[in-house]
Amino acid sequence: MIPPSQTDPAAARRFGWRAKLSLFLLAPMLLLGLAEGGLRLAGFRHAPRMKQLHFPTIAGYDGTYEYRLPTFPAPPGYLWRTQPDTPFTDADGFRRPALPPHPAPDRIRIAFLGGSTTQGQRHPFAERTIDILNAALHAPRYEALNAGCSSYSSHQSLLALRRWVLDRDPDLVCVYHGWNDGLVAPDGYSDAEKDRAASLPPFAARASRALIAQSRLAQGLARAAEALDRSWPRPRVSPAEFERNLRAMARLCARHPCDLVVFTRPPLALHPLPPSEPAAHKACLAIQRRVAASENQVRLFDACAVVQSLHERLQAGEFGPGAQVHQPDGLHLRPLGEQLLAEQLALALAPEHAEAIRAWLDSPAYALSTARLLLDEIMPREAAWFLRRIPPESPARPEAEALLAEARRRFEFADHFWQGCWGGAAADFDSKIAHLRRCLEIRPDDLGVCRQLALVCFHMGRGGDAAALMEGFQPASPAARYEGAVLAFRSHVAGRRLPEAVRAARLRLLLHPADSEAREFLRDAGCPTS
Repeated sequence: MIPPSQTDPAAARRFGWRAKLSLFLLAPMLLLGLAEGGLRLAGFRHAPRMKQLHFPTIAGYDGTYEYRLPTFPAPPGYLWRTQPDTPFTDADGFRRPALPPHPAPDRIRIAFLGGSTTQGQRHPFAERTIDILNAALHAPRYEALNAGCSSYSSHQSLLALRRWVLDRDPDLVCVYHGWNDGLVAPDGYSDAEKDRAASLPPFAARASRALIAQSRLAQGLARAAEALDRSWPRPRVSPAEFERNLRAMARLCARHPCDLVVFTRPPLALHPLPPSEPAAHKACLAIQRRVAASENQVRLFDACAVVQSLHERLQAGEFGPGAQVHQPDGLHLRPLGEQLLAEQLALALAPEHAEAIRAWLDSPAYALSTARLLLDEIMPREAAWFLRRIPPESPARPEAEALLAEARRRFEFADHFWQGCWGGAAADFDSKIAHLRRCLEIRPDDLGVCRQLALVCFHMGRGGDAAALMEGFQPASPAARYEGAVLAFRSHVAGRRLPEAVRAARLRLLLHPADSEAREFLRDAGCPTS
């Protein structure tokens, strides 16, 4: 064959460029292949630090029943929202009551942003605040858009404000942050660093993980990058980022336009305090106050002073023996704390109505309605405190005395429940179970107590014990009987008691014929399903 250079100079030039381009492309691939092969021959392996996307489960109490709701990713960005369309959430995953897309002309819409302290329990402080304002004015003037979600930092709240909240035309936006921001996540990466990972399509995320798992070269590069990363591990949101996020929220609200209300962060009500808490709290307060003082249309609500005052009043015995302001973690408020925080927030948000608000808060009607709510929330000692505030000469005193007697009858049950429940004050397994068993003796038909017995057993590695400890439960409805059967079935499976698990599975199918888990278990066990 005659070489191209001897027949066609133009073809020769094209051949030369192609050869050079091929060499240019193949040489790096060859070098990479050699590096990969060399690392494999040397036995090199490294497990790189991977960004972990955490999407929490929402937990709360409806009476004694602990409900749990999943959250789902809401990309783009590292953001999530709660399961929609539940008894506690609307179609968008926000706290009920559901609101129309835009407020009516005669309504004032207040949006709330924050983490679990804002999303709250069955009746969060946002809901309580609105109830106080509307009752004081004798009209439904105010409404709450509670867009808080468990584990949110100011990073997620800024994304939610941009994407969901401002489009719903709030007149005020309240932001309550400062705890989650300073936490160091298990992977050591900041929330902002996870935005890109959270926005990847599932196939791209899987391909990235597969590359890291298989390629020694990728692992080596990751190891080198980690060695150079002197600031790892990092908090979810650094103090500088926290301030930038608050300022970004303030400027977005000013352009909307609406006011931003920044809550100061209360300290942890723990003894002893974690060593880092005093400095972290001081730094957080300084940022929140600086932003409120320097940005337009920003107000400061001193939640720190309010909650500290509640703790001091509790310590002084004002609320009576056994009353609770905080949950055992020293961060989240119990219903009494939420209610008293809401009282002060209502005054701060609507100072023009301060006289009407104070008149309502001082009224027997307010004390009675709040006491009933607290009784429903298994807080009888706190209900009793509200009832004792009603003067002897009030026409409402007889009703208050009847409710007070009912509250006293519930003291024992509530004391045992809040000691024994998962997350309650009692620490060891036997103590928790003793408290909960006493609750079941007092209320044998209480599904929430039965559920707590099972949760404590499973969370503390004793799932096989749950079925025996739930004996004595007397379900008051088919739905309660079915849930009891599910809990007993899982306990029998954990305890490897096949005959008992089969009986529980058959009961589940009897009560709920569409129960696929029970049907599959019976089929796998070789048992007839009918």
